[in-house]
Amino acid sequence: MRKAGRRAFTCSAAAAAAAASALVKLLVLVAAVAATTSAGGGDEPTYETKSIDPSLAVMTLPAPVTGPESLAFDGRGDGPYTGGSDGRILRWRGGRLGWTEFAYNSRHKSISVCSPEKKLVVPESVCGRPLGLQFHHASGDLYVADAYLGLLRAPAHGGLAEVVATEAAGVPFNFLNGLDVDQRTGDVYFTDSSTTYRRSLHLLVAATGDETGRLLRYDARRRRVTVLHSGLPYPNGVAVSDDGTHVVREPPAADGNKKLCYICGDDDGSHEELSCPFNYMYYHMSDEDASEGTTCEGSCSAGKHPMAVVSGSGRHREFLRCVVRVNNFPTKLRPWDLSWLCKPFGPLRMYHLVMRNSKFSRGFGYAIFSSRQHAESAIDQLNGRIIHGRKLRVDWAYPCI
Repeated sequence: MRKAGRRAFTCSAAAAAAAASALVKLLVLVAAVAATTSAGGGDEPTYETKSIDPSLAVMTLPAPVTGPESLAFDGRGDGPYTGGSDGRILRWRGGRLGWTEFAYNSRHKSISVCSPEKKLVVPESVCGRPLGLQFHHASGDLYVADAYLGLLRAPAHGGLAEVVATEAAGVPFNFLNGLDVDQRTGDVYFTDSSTTYRRSLHLLVAATGDETGRLLRYDARRRRVTVLHSGLPYPNGVAVSDDGTHVVREPPAADGNKKLCYICGDDDGSHEELSCPFNYMYYHMSDEDASEGTTCEGSCSAGKHPMAVVSGSGRHREFLRCVVRVNNFPTKLRPWDLSWLCKPFGPLRMYHLVMRNSKFSRGFGYAIFSSRQHAESAIDQLNGRIIHGRKLRVDWAYPCI
């Protein structure tokens, strides 16, 4: 546990302290943007953004950009700045000017479809996807965690954002996510949510219980990245304490209360981990739980199997109840073969075959069906089926839910 006398920080508290001087009015970006066909029957889409509170101002992103992941204010309190689905960083210039381009990555000049003039919806893996962002107030530089391109830095005046890091300890970045800056030293703390799955497969990070995430630090003076902690389950946001002595990562807890997941103190490099992944927690079943009718049979034993305890409306729980794991899959078959195998039983939300390299799989994969009924049908029909000389073993990925 944390040493006595240490001060605990939460992400929300740290973020509020950093932005308090910049926030004169409360401004909200609503991430849910609905695209509908125009009333005139044309091909041009219209976008509707609804405020969650009529007393709050709504700042609509220019079409077709969607998905603002995070906000930042510069050292002068100007902004906010946010990243969009087209890979650019936009700056709010007030009601008259609205959103203007502040920074962009190299692909916006070298790849024609990434040009904002195209106004196309392009796969984010092509043009980049900025997630976490924060300013270093002393230099004015803006640091950006791009899920696909790596750690970027844009100069104070904006323009081209250069790539400053793409790997740590010999392992390439795979899914950069949260980011914060230590304003005293200029060091950048950020997360690589998974070294297995890209952002486009983010649902599988939770669905498979992936624990390959990392907490990283970029030393701006030495231009070096250090791995502070690895083997993390879906690390997301981070926040640096005001005095720079602690870095905190805090995902939402299942019961709605805030729970501390990691504390990395600079004094002795110690870590406190309470094992709470993004959007759900691991819960170890007791013998009493197992005796009261849970569906643990064969593949999970009481007191050891991690059960997903999900918050909110229960939609996450229903999602996990539709995840099927296919084992002993022929290693020479390809991902689309897994899709071909499962689609006859119902629509798939997603499928993924875990690959060893470009030619061979690891012999197992996941299929996420649109309903529990379709998933049950797939298990009943596929379990025990022989394909290419291998007898499939098909079961629930989360049998105790």
